[in-house]
Amino acid sequence: MFAHPACPIICRRLSDSRLTGTIPTELGRFTRSWFSLSLQANSLEGSIPTELGMPNVDYMYLDSNSLTGTLPTELGRITNLRQLKLESNLGICGAIPLGLPASEVSGDPFPSCPPPPPSPPSPPGAGCSGLDFQDILCGEEVSGSTVGAPNAFGSASGEKWYRLRVGGSSVTLSTCGSTYDTFLRVYLGCPLNAETLELAINDDGGDCPSNAYASRVSTTNFSPGHAHSYYVLVEGYQASEGTYVLAATDCSALSPPRPPPLPPPPPIYLFPG
Repeated sequence: MFAHPACPIICRRLSDSRLTGTIPTELGRFTRSWFSLSLQANSLEGSIPTELGMPNVDYMYLDSNSLTGTLPTELGRITNLRQLKLESNLGICGAIPLGLPASEVSGDPFPSCPPPPPSPPSPPGAGCSGLDFQDILCGEEVSGSTVGAPNAFGSASGEKWYRLRVGGSSVTLSTCGSTYDTFLRVYLGCPLNAETLELAINDDGGDCPSNAYASRVSTTNFSPGHAHSYYVLVEGYQASEGTYVLAATDCSALSPPRPPPLPPPPPIYLFPG
């Protein structure tokens, strides 16, 4: 601690002190008086702690270190800042936080920050937490309605999700029997992952018996190869919604089909003794 004309109350002067590691978050506890901080010309690394966004800071010298990362938005709380020095660091990037006087920040403009690395794709067959889906089996036909259903993918219509666990040379999915203009999408792996592959889509490819929507329903065929979990999206063209029928045919089940109901027990005959 030292006295200085530009630092009338409290200063922490630790410049050129051969400091290493990261900036301690405990420095953010000095909140009862005007506070100046000098950490320049050290070997500090890592990002600037959000705790340094103290309204009572007037001078902050963090230049000539190895700091990286974006400027925390909490620095915008320093409304009485007189000078913030950030030049000669390893990789500070991004825009000056709103509320921080840009004219008092040295080192700006900082380069744009690189985008974060993509999340690793979900392995085929893995779960898909956060997606509301039902299972559909090979040879099974299900029905439902997209009217008023949530919408997060594809078109502007309501949507319903199904998981199909299959393996083999071919799978056919069809919405024959639906009562509106349907749209089908098929994904390998969880569709919540940005890297998930969209395998097949279809709008008006239905080869169905003649009815009012025979030319507006959907049929798609894809080759799964190895056994995986596939996620099927039933939605509508643009904002179309209604009652749908979804059938999975011409495929090999990864898991056995649901067992048929048990037959009734044999009758019991009682004979007089």
